[in-house]
Amino acid sequence: MTLLQALNWRYAVKAFDSQRLLDEQINQLIEAVRLSPAAYGLQPYKLLVIESLAVKQVLNQTI
Repeated sequence: MTLLQALNWRYAVKAFDSQRLLDEQINQLIEAVRLSPAAYGLQPYKLLVIESLAVKQVLNQTI
């Protein structure tokens, strides 16, 4: 899959998977976001790592 194909393949999340990621997977995702390109590092975004099951359930209800 090329980069453009991968970018065009994305879709909106309709429900969150209840599967727990390994800590190493979470750390890799955090590092990938940290290294992702932004306009001079000025694009404001936040990465939220939700560990609480109660919060996940509330988020699922709002979708």
